[in-house]
Amino acid sequence: MYKIYLTNNLIGLKNNILYIKGLLGVLRINLKFKFNFYIENNYFIYKSSFNYTTFIKNAMLGSNNFFSKIIELNGLGFKFLKFENSILNIRLGSSVRYIKLDKKLDVNILNKEGTKIELKGIDRQKVG
Repeated sequence: MYKIYLTNNLIGLKNNILYIKGLLGVLRINLKFKFNFYIENNYFIYKSSFNYTTFIKNAMLGSNNFFSKIIELNGLGFKFLKFENSILNIRLGSSVRYIKLDKKLDVNILNKEGTKIELKGIDRQKVG
């Protein structure tokens, strides 16, 4: 039996998918093992043959706060040029590379400086 303290989240279970709703959105966790839960005194208590605690805690945090990661390019002439239409343009020395990103990622990319970008999202696995 596993026990997690609840913080401003609504939790539901339907068709082996655990839904966790917070201020920023809803995250889904696909459950592959039998899963039973109940809520008692602001604690989410569940019983399963697999420990989903890390996934559930990350979903609870992410649905209320953004996860972010800063990526920095180091090298002579290395630079993030722009990000538009799900294509990230990067200059690596004298050549320009185009990286096409999937629109389903649900990750925002912000250009901080020429050599830094910030990835922001509610799903920790997608942000990295």
